[in-house]
Amino acid sequence: MALKFDDNTKKLALQALVIVICLGFILETFAFGNRAGSAPAGSQQGDIYSGVAIVQMTVVDYRPYLYVDDGLNGSLRESAAGLEGVDEILDDGGRTVISLSSPRDAPAVYGQLRRMGVLTYTLSSVSTPAYFEVTLQNGSTRGVSGSRFDYLMEPVTSVGGKIMMRMSVQAIDGRLDGIGNVMPMVQFMDLEFNASVENGSGRTFYYAVPWESRGLDVANLTAQFGTGNVEYVRNDNILLAVALTPQEMLAKKYDYVATISERSITVAGDFTDKGRIAQDFGNVTYHDSSLIIRSGEDPGLAFPHEERTFYTLALPEKVGGYNLYEESYSLEYAAGLEGEIPVVMNASVLGETIEEINGIRVVEQG
Repeated sequence: MALKFDDNTKKLALQALVIVICLGFILETFAFGNRAGSAPAGSQQGDIYSGVAIVQMTVVDYRPYLYVDDGLNGSLRESAAGLEGVDEILDDGGRTVISLSSPRDAPAVYGQLRRMGVLTYTLSSVSTPAYFEVTLQNGSTRGVSGSRFDYLMEPVTSVGGKIMMRMSVQAIDGRLDGIGNVMPMVQFMDLEFNASVENGSGRTFYYAVPWESRGLDVANLTAQFGTGNVEYVRNDNILLAVALTPQEMLAKKYDYVATISERSITVAGDFTDKGRIAQDFGNVTYHDSSLIIRSGEDPGLAFPHEERTFYTLALPEKVGGYNLYEESYSLEYAAGLEGEIPVVMNASVLGETIEEINGIRVVEQG
C-alpha cells in the first residue's frame, strides 16, 4: 500500500534530501571505504601507504531521484513530469528534485532530460574490483583490497555498468583505508557509423594567393562579402637557399627588407619585384598567403582554391552501443555529400554515454 504524505511532510523530506545531496559533494571529495579502527595504545599501526589508482568501477545502485541545479520551470517541468519513470517533481528554492519510480530508472530519465537540454545527477553507489593496484609516489605499485562507496555523478551508465575512475588511495596492511579526489575518466574512441546528410549550405573558399599577388584589397573584399566572411593572412617571408654570414646580413639590409636572418628575409608588404630579390639573394623560396571567403556564390578570384560546404549530419541515438544525446553535427567538407555516408566520430566516452563529440570525418571511399 503506497504511503501518502501531506505538503509539510514532503517539504521536510525534501530538505533532508538536499542535505544528503550536499553530503554527497563531501563524499565526492573524500570517501571512506573499509576504514580500519583505531589501533590500541602501544600497538603497531600497521603498514600504511598511499598513492593513485585508475580503476574500472562498477555502478552498484543509484538513489531514486535526480537533482537539477537550476530548477525546472514552465514547459520543461511539464515535460519532465510526463516522462516514464518520474513519480514527482519537488522544489526547494532554486533546486529541483525529480523523484523516480525506481533507482534503475535513473539512466533512462537522465537520457530523456539530457535530450531536452536538462543536465541532472544523483548519488550512486560504486564498487571497486575485489583487488586492485595503487601506484605510489616512487613509481612502485602495491595491492589493495576493494571496497564500495557513494559518489555524486551523472547516471551515465546502467546499474551494473562500468566506469573508469582515478582516485587517491590510502591503505593499511593491504586494506583500503581512505579514498579521495575521485574523478571519472573519459575514454577517447573512434566510432564508425553511417550518418544521414540533411542539407548543405554555407560554402567556403580557401585560396592560396601567390606571393606576387599578396597585396590584396582586403577592405574591398570585406565590403563585398561581409564582415566576418573574409579572413586573410599575408605572408611576406622569403626562404633563402644559402645561409648568410653576419657581414652579409648587415650588407643586404636593403630598404625593402623589413627583417633579415641567416636563412630568411621579410619584405615590405607592397614589394613584389622578384627580379630584384633574385639579383640580391639568388635562389629563394616564396610562400603563398592564405585567403578564406565564405560566400553563397563563387567569388571568381583567379587563384588556386578549394571549395568546401557546411553540411548538417543527422546523428543516431546510439553509436557503437553508446548513448548519444546530440541530434546533429555541422561538418565542413568538399561539395557533393548526400544521402547516407560512412563517418568516423572521435568521441569522449564516459560509461555508456558519449560526453562530447571531438570531431567527425568522412570515410573516403575507394
